[in-house]
Amino acid sequence: MENEIDIVGVTETWLSSMVLDSELNIKNFSLFRQDRDKIRQNKGGGVLLYVKENLNALPADELNGNDCESLWLKIYRNKNDFIIVGVCYKSPSAGLEEITKMSEQISKASSYQSVIMGDFNYPGINWETGETLTAAEGQFFEHINDCFLIQHVTEPTRGNNVLDLVFTTEKGMFENLQISDPIGKSDHNTLVWELVTQTVIKQNNVKSFNYHRGNYHGMRNSIKSINWSELFGEKDTKKCWEIFRDKLLSEVDKFVPKSTRSKRQKNRWINKKTKKLLRKKYHYWKKFSLSGEYVDYLYYKNIRNRAVKAVRAAKRKFERKLAKTAKANPKSFYAYVRSRCKTKDKVGPIKDAKGNVVNEDKLTAEILNSYFASVFTEEDSSSLKELEARVMSNSSEHLQSELVEITSKKVLDKLNKLQINKSSGGEGLPSRVLRELSNVICEPLACIMQRSLIEGFVPDDWKIADVTPIFKKGVKSDPGNYRPVSLTSQIGKVMESILKDDMLDHIRKYNLIADTQHGFVSRRSCLTNLLVFLEEVTKYIDNGHPVDAIYLDFQKAFDKVPHKRLLLKVRDMGFSVNVCNWIENWLVERKQRVRLNGWYSNWEKVKSGVPQGSILGPLLFVIFINDLEKGVVSRLLKFADDTKLLGKVGTHEDVEVLRNDLKILVNWSKDWQMLFNVAKCKVLHFGSRNAEADYSMEGSNLESTTEERDVGILIHNST
Repeated sequence: MENEIDIVGVTETWLSSMVLDSELNIKNFSLFRQDRDKIRQNKGGGVLLYVKENLNALPADELNGNDCESLWLKIYRNKNDFIIVGVCYKSPSAGLEEITKMSEQISKASSYQSVIMGDFNYPGINWETGETLTAAEGQFFEHINDCFLIQHVTEPTRGNNVLDLVFTTEKGMFENLQISDPIGKSDHNTLVWELVTQTVIKQNNVKSFNYHRGNYHGMRNSIKSINWSELFGEKDTKKCWEIFRDKLLSEVDKFVPKSTRSKRQKNRWINKKTKKLLRKKYHYWKKFSLSGEYVDYLYYKNIRNRAVKAVRAAKRKFERKLAKTAKANPKSFYAYVRSRCKTKDKVGPIKDAKGNVVNEDKLTAEILNSYFASVFTEEDSSSLKELEARVMSNSSEHLQSELVEITSKKVLDKLNKLQINKSSGGEGLPSRVLRELSNVICEPLACIMQRSLIEGFVPDDWKIADVTPIFKKGVKSDPGNYRPVSLTSQIGKVMESILKDDMLDHIRKYNLIADTQHGFVSRRSCLTNLLVFLEEVTKYIDNGHPVDAIYLDFQKAFDKVPHKRLLLKVRDMGFSVNVCNWIENWLVERKQRVRLNGWYSNWEKVKSGVPQGSILGPLLFVIFINDLEKGVVSRLLKFADDTKLLGKVGTHEDVEVLRNDLKILVNWSKDWQMLFNVAKCKVLHFGSRNAEADYSMEGSNLESTTEERDVGILIHNST
């Protein structure tokens, strides 16, 4: 323990003043304790903390007291910077006064960066759903939410109950929870986790362009003088694109200044008035320091108080403005929120294939990129002809023969809708530059895009992606717990957006997307999906029929879409040959690399999937699973890749219908190489007379579970 653990919290110590500190000391640790006999004269309870001696720990006097069983420390990182560590024990017999005092301490602690651990004896709280069994548990849950604390323990810590809890003020402070067997004769499991108090991310410092200070007026005048028709001539798409890209990059290099990122972060609320007062405060302090006169100190004190009030007022005004404009400018709002956190969302450290821990950003990027590439589907082409015959039977009914016309007006409209804070993709041209120059580059871009569509050729810059790994949940050292989000070409997205508009018009005209799909579809949403689901379930329940809902989820859905099978379904939609050929070229020979703190991995080929972060990707995925419910009798609902299958199960025949529909879906997943994620496939049983049927099938990779049946009954009763 001495070599691995820095802080140890213990509840129910059963210590009293009769036990000396010398009997409890552990080598290299400082001991802090709060015994129950200081609070009330009976046995049991009590808490203590052991802290490594190399950590500068002191009691938090403003939090500690003799009114409840809790202990609070300040662990200093430097002179004025500390983190609060608290351990609490709320016994089942604790009175209202003791509970109120502990709640006040938690509220005060939450105003600092803090971690709070302990045994709170609230077994009826479901920390994932927010459900509670008693009024006291409901009040405690609401109090924790009001303090903006994050609770991290979701697995049982004593029997089947979650009694021991860990709260932090920031999500990134808590990592790698392990729940192990009890120590000694304790009936509570042991909790061990990593506490991150401050994150320092080292950037690979390279000079970058300061696009906010670019001379765009001069750039526009320079580009106006270019004769694009003469430069393009009869050249193909590839050459035209290279000419355009190189010209724009040279203009950027000429008119946009370069800068190195400043490591110093200014307080953005400081304005001219506060700056003036702060300078005055410094001036009067220097004057008082030299003279030592009491009159000079009074001058300093007066100006200091005015400066403090001005800074606080400016900060409040700045935060109110951020809150009001959060919807229109969410990037600034969340950037400010992140800046106030000591801990940042950090990638890694990562374990490689041999189990070795890797900390270097370059190697971490390589490991993540290799993992992201490993999930791609190796498509089986042996059954493609059979699938093609099955799919392409009705495509001629709604064939679109006209070529999509890409005009400079369409391109201009799309360029003007670009968000100026979006980063550049493979071509190195950020949206700020494209939007500033939209009026002078829309015509040559329209020419390039029209040629690209006619030739069915997509420039390589539009097919490469810089991947940002986003941590989901679980252990940060596991590459499987990161989601890849692709940053692709901004100009490529403009082209995708124009084609998507045309494709959606065609889809609406012939009503080609099934009514079961509620994701990425106009006038449908997660809400409409839930309302239809609720209506179906309540209809059956009101008529006295129990209902089973089977929740299905695809494995790495967007990454695993096989390209040849997808193209069969795209062509079946009846889009023009040019659009289909362009999409086919857009999908093949794609490449990606992982970017991490300014470091890049090597390129990996993208063998399957639709790019996450692209414009066309979601629509193509919806098209791919559009025929999922073909042959299914029961009600099926989809929101992108999340699928629900539901039906009444009052009789054995009803259950068999649902089972047969499940078999149809499983066979579809095998034919189209889009298997289900076993861990996320669940069954929810509704109705008090539900027989809780088993839906596991040999070879189906699905299993039925009844772990949520109580939730189903609860929903039914409350309905």
